[in-house]
Amino acid sequence: MVALSNVRLKIFLRDDIWQRLAARGFQEASHITRSITINWSENQLLNLVMHRILQSDAIQDYYSIKPEDYLADFEKQRNLFYIIFPEQIEAGEKQSDTFDWILGRTGDAIANAPRELIHLFNQAKAEQLKMYEIGEQEPSAKNLFSRQSIKNALLEVSKVRLEQTLYAEYPKMKPYIEKLNREKTEQTITTLARIWSIVAPDARSVAEELVNIRFFVRKGSKEEPKYWVPFLYRPALDMIQGTATE
Repeated sequence: MVALSNVRLKIFLRDDIWQRLAARGFQEASHITRSITINWSENQLLNLVMHRILQSDAIQDYYSIKPEDYLADFEKQRNLFYIIFPEQIEAGEKQSDTFDWILGRTGDAIANAPRELIHLFNQAKAEQLKMYEIGEQEPSAKNLFSRQSIKNALLEVSKVRLEQTLYAEYPKMKPYIEKLNREKTEQTITTLARIWSIVAPDARSVAEELVNIRFFVRKGSKEEPKYWVPFLYRPALDMIQGTATE
């Protein structure tokens, strides 16, 4: 093998995959001398979205803008985002702005997910085009996207994440997840044991494994934990908002 002094190997792993390797025992981890964890802030994610949007000649022409004027000014990017998209998905004083709403529904149990975020915007474009084609009412003001197009896009994003990531990477967990179809979004050990038809200690073990793969968020106390399903997975499973009754 030829030594290449100018070549450095870089390996990128999701946090959950790294944690799985470490949990199983990974002696070679001691050879890793440099590492960095990539985290995405809300502003970075909005900037990522706007970079992609501003590459569109159609967007540039429609709004009579030059990309360089916006890429150098984050506030301009945010303002343009809320011209292209509605201010809110769910209207109301206590409801979040559109981008926060989207982040809350494309992140898993631990972090924001750029992949699902970009998927949602691509799917929203496809959904909006369908709505134009069948003659549905156009978005208000100068918006190019309606609230409904974004809501419709979320279902597809949810299905892809569930089927192509969770089911594909953790096939043993699929039967347990599928049994939560049309169930409440917050469960206890008792309700999960009933749904899965297993004893409580086994239900706790399965639930904790689902926490490890980011399907569940654990809440409550150690003695009486509650397990909450992130918004990302709810549409695909047609889940019902609320706490299950024991």
